[in-house]
Amino acid sequence: MIDVHNASFTDYYKVIIRELLLKSKPKHPVLKYLQSYLTDIESLLTDSFSGLYNNDISNIKKYIYQSWTLWAFLKYQEEKVLYKYNKNPIPFYSKLPDDWDMITLNYTSFAEKRPGNGKTHYFHGNLNNFIKMDNQQKCTIDTEKTIIGFIQDTVVDNTNFEKGIEPSFILPYIIAPLKVKPLISSEFIDIWHDSKNTLEDASRVIITGYSFNYADGHLNDLISRCYYKDKEFMIVDPVAKNLCTADPSAKKFLDSMKKIFSFELESSTENTFQGKWVCHEKKGGLKIVGAKAADIDWSEV
Repeated sequence: MIDVHNASFTDYYKVIIRELLLKSKPKHPVLKYLQSYLTDIESLLTDSFSGLYNNDISNIKKYIYQSWTLWAFLKYQEEKVLYKYNKNPIPFYSKLPDDWDMITLNYTSFAEKRPGNGKTHYFHGNLNNFIKMDNQQKCTIDTEKTIIGFIQDTVVDNTNFEKGIEPSFILPYIIAPLKVKPLISSEFIDIWHDSKNTLEDASRVIITGYSFNYADGHLNDLISRCYYKDKEFMIVDPVAKNLCTADPSAKKFLDSMKKIFSFELESSTENTFQGKWVCHEKKGGLKIVGAKAADIDWSEV
């Protein structure tokens, strides 16, 4: 999906862009930049999502196309992982203790496939459901259908923009990665409420694979409020081992730690945890581990 409606090119420059897109090798730096700039899914979704509020049929159609394309891509990636591991345990998820509750921003089904009776809260939805927008009904996606089969049958059959009648369509049961989170179903209010209770009831909170992005301010706020209730927190992130360097990603991570946890590197002590670099807050319950989540022995945490 390429949005060039605001771009202005001379004819000669158009030829250059076309040749770059057609002939450049996949890892060509210029091509990589063009792809990231022209296929920014967040910008595309943001531009078109407004149609759901102002009844702009053109933008509604764009959003339907874009959101189901995003769903199809994520579903395809999920199926690749499930096929790769077949009946073998999926890394990280399969190693978690059976009774741990989880709040996940991942849309895939990996969290709910983990063993045990721990609850899973899909904070931004999942790939296995869709919403009928005319009545806000949540429906289950038929797992027997292929991705293309589901889109050709269910999505197309439930989409109607005939003149003279109210438009009807369905959307994936996911909150798209936008800075302003669109509430496509009231069920998400219950999910966020349950997630808040899960954080407050926990004796310890462990955070992995989460970037504390500004766009996820609603969850960042829940985490911050919970932290100031004297709970023990552990954050596992491989970039953390570079906190004492000039690594830009480490600086961004440290800025998030300051904003959410009032963490100061100068007021912490260094140590090791399972052979990994770890940083302890001297006057608080925050521990930052510089490692990949899959490399931690969670049974020993």
